[in-house]
Amino acid sequence: MIVEFECPHCKIDLRAENNIADPSGICPACNKTFTVPQKKLNKTKIKTNQPFIQQI
Repeated sequence: MIVEFECPHCKIDLRAENNIADPSGICPACNKTFTVPQKKLNKTKIKTNQPFIQQI
């Protein structure tokens, strides 16, 4: 599931895959670790083998 949220450190808008097994990520702007929130963006499922974090 893909979620949109702000980096809790630098407040930049991000989009990331919400992986229950490993909910952490690294911000591409400030390089600090954060936890991806559990909030769902939409009902569309995106199939991918690799989790991603994207600056939006």
